[in-house]
Parts: sequence; structure tokens; C-alpha cells
Amino acid sequence: MTKRILFFLLVLILVLSLVACNNGGAENPTDPGASDPSGSEEATKLEKCKEHDYEETVIKEPGEFESGLAERVCKVCGKKLDKVIPATSSLKILAIGNSFSIDATKYLWSIAKSAGYGEVIIANLFVGGCTLETHYENMTNDVPAYIYYKTDDEGEWVTTPDVTMLTGITDEDWDIITLQQASGSSGISGTYNYVNNIVRYIKNNRTNEDAKIYWHMTWAYQGDSGHGEFAKYDGDQLKMYQGIVDSVQYR
Repeated sequence: MTKRILFFLLVLILVLSLVACNNGGAENPTDPGASDPSGSEEATKLEKCKEHDYEETVIKEPGEFESGLAERVCKVCGKKLDKVIPATSSLKILAIGNSFSIDATKYLWSIAKSAGYGEVIIANLFVGGCTLETHYENMTNDVPAYIYYKTDDEGEWVTTPDVTMLTGITDEDWDIITLQQASGSSGISGTYNYVNNIVRYIKNNRTNEDAKIYWHMTWAYQGDSGHGEFAKYDGDQLKMYQGIVDSVQYR
């Protein structure tokens, strides 16, 4: 008799447990099929917000050499993004030269950015092996002889062929404009006769009257160089270097 009672009690407990599980599953808050008003509302917002309409709030004002920070919040869906505000300082440099000016400015954009400048623009008016005399002739006759290399907002070089010197000079409000002699002639003072005319032309056409004009002094060839113009210096590196220094100081 006792065994039968125990058996029926166990059966009863099992049945009640199954009923409780079935009833609880219908109201289970973690049930993925259950409705979620807040989730549905968020999904509706995102569906409407195919094109975000951001409102921007400045959190930190930029300094001359320090970036600022702004928070952008979408008016529709509430999505938040941080935005870096560039430093207020800028540096714009134009080199009028040849392969030496290309070498000298290759990493200049990154260096200036690392130094904290907000806007940085580096450009080159390039003609391979170009002497001051050739620059002068190009300038005088407005010859579109230059390949114009200019950095974009990411520091990548953008190339424009068939550009005149005037186009490059007037393209930006340059802070600095540099000139150089072709390396083979750089240690011969008599080849610098065109400098004053080119400098005068730059001053007359620059869009920033405070733009500085700097001289890019090239370097002597290495001692074992096979460069064709090294013979002008008897293949002597020190002689070439001294000729460059004397020519630049003289001018």
C-alpha cells in the first residue's frame, strides 16, 4: 500500500512540473520570440535613419599645434561619433626644382603633421635635371614644362602634367617657396645669374605677400659617383662641396 502511494505521489509531482514548465515558457522574458518594445523602437529608428543627420558639439577646442575634439550625434537614431578637429596652424610649401627637391620633400608632409600642424600642403614643380637657366626660360615664356606634384588631405601625392611655373606659384597661399640649382651646376657660381630674376618673378606673383623664399642648397656627389657632371669637379667630392658653399654664399 505504501509503495502505491509513493508511486502516485511521484507521478503527480512529475505532471505538476511539466505543467509549470509549459506555463512558464509562455512568459519567459528571455524568449527570443517575445516582444521587446524598446528593441522594436530602436529598429524603427535605424530603419528611418538611412542617412544620418548629425548635430556636432565641440568638446575640446583645437589649438595652434594641438587637435581638438567634437562629438557628433545623429538627431534621428542617436548614433554617436567622435570627430578630430585639426590644429589651427598650417604649413604650405612649394618647391621649384628637380629630383633633388623631390627627395627633400618626400616625407615632409608626415614630418609636419607629426610636429602638430593642422593643414599641410607640400608641392613640387618638377623638371628632371632642371637648371636655373631652364627655370628662367620656362618662366619667361610661360612654358607648361612642369610636372606638378601636390599632396592631398591624406598626404598622398597627386600628379598633374603640363603645368606652368605661374600656375604652381598662384595655386596656394604658400608660406614657403624654395628654389634650387641643378646638382651638376650647383658648385659653379656663374650659373646663378638667373636667381634674382626668378626671385623677383615669385615676389610679383605670390598670393601671400608674406611668403618666404628659401634657397635649397643641393649636396655634393659621393666620392665614387659615376655621375656625368662629376668631372666638372675632377671627381672630387670636397671640391664640389666647397664650390656649392662658395656659390651660394656669393649669391
